[in-house]
Amino acid sequence: MKPKKVLGFFLLAYVVFSLFAVIVKNRPKEPIKRNPERTLSNAGLKESEIPHDAKNLVIVYYFHGYRRCYSCLEAERVARETVQRYFKDEIAKGRLRFVSINVEEPENEHFIHDYQITAQTLVVAKFVNGRQVDYRKVDEIWMFPSTEDRANVVREVVSKFLKE
Repeated sequence: MKPKKVLGFFLLAYVVFSLFAVIVKNRPKEPIKRNPERTLSNAGLKESEIPHDAKNLVIVYYFHGYRRCYSCLEAERVARETVQRYFKDEIAKGRLRFVSINVEEPENEHFIHDYQITAQTLVVAKFVNGRQVDYRKVDEIWMFPSTEDRANVVREVVSKFLKE
């Protein structure tokens, strides 16, 4: 064999072996447990945050990872402040919650699959009699540079879920 072919073969073998090693190293240690049904018990709320008499509850989730850029922090701030400002009565009545969840924490990884999360995401979910009946990813929050436009989108979606 010619030296160039031998060298090419070893380089190709090295690349294939390296890719294999990276895949094996980064695979999950154990399979992620997926929740077959979303209920208030696996909704990411602490036991004390679940209203005892809540038949209907809307949860506004902001899902994020460990690394958070300025725009991501700003989107969460706008969503949280909008919910707190415009929906005080619903929060007081136990009909609405805002929850920020780090999906990179092992106990929260199931949300990635539950809501098909690929990046920082705002999700509004409705629970009736303890079971999730509907949800919506609010992707348009990233389309608007202005705080006011982002707040209007959040307010509109949350209002719709509270009325249904």
